[in-house]
Amino acid sequence: MINPDPTSSETLFSWQNLQFLDLIHYPDGSIPAGNITFITGESGTGKSTLLKLLNRSMNPSGGTIQYRNRSLEDYPVLTLRREVSLVAQSVYVFPGTIRETFREFHELRGQACPDDRTIRDFLEICRLDLSPDHRPDHLSGGEQHRLYMALFLSFSPRVLLLDEPTAALDPSNSRGVLEGIGQYARSSGMSLVVVSHELELTGEYADRILDLGKRRKSNG
Repeated sequence: MINPDPTSSETLFSWQNLQFLDLIHYPDGSIPAGNITFITGESGTGKSTLLKLLNRSMNPSGGTIQYRNRSLEDYPVLTLRREVSLVAQSVYVFPGTIRETFREFHELRGQACPDDRTIRDFLEICRLDLSPDHRPDHLSGGEQHRLYMALFLSFSPRVLLLDEPTAALDPSNSRGVLEGIGQYARSSGMSLVVVSHELELTGEYADRILDLGKRRKSNG
């Protein structure tokens, strides 16, 4: 069981001598479990790439990553991605209704689709007042992104990685979405790792801020 206490000393991720190709050399770092951690830094410091490395959507060219004090490579990729889910900036929805998008994605993961009430609950967390019968192709880009976050919340991962979740949202919706997802993460014991360039929101909702600083190239 993940300890939702922000003062928890349990380590979720840690990495040493981590680099991606010849482009990025990360300072050694770690992320605690049971927290809402925001990752910040200048453009080119590899914020989005780090999220992809943490759930093995990409592989490093050097260094090591540990997840819960075990090498990331010890985990089967599909098992890891079910436990550590990444909501990237690109969104995909299936033709048909919101319900059908939920059903298709859950079937791909070998999970039962939530019922309509549960789907509505996850939509509400992401500040979408929509019926499961609504067609996602009729939504704006920002609404589709919120739908995508609601979908990934419904997978019940232990860790949710969010890449610029408010990039397509206005300030009001940005706060509402972060507040809703943050409250859900705390109540469920889910660890949340967020890449964001919005420093005001970062300071408002983060338990911990991991600043990657300025761009650093590998010496190798």
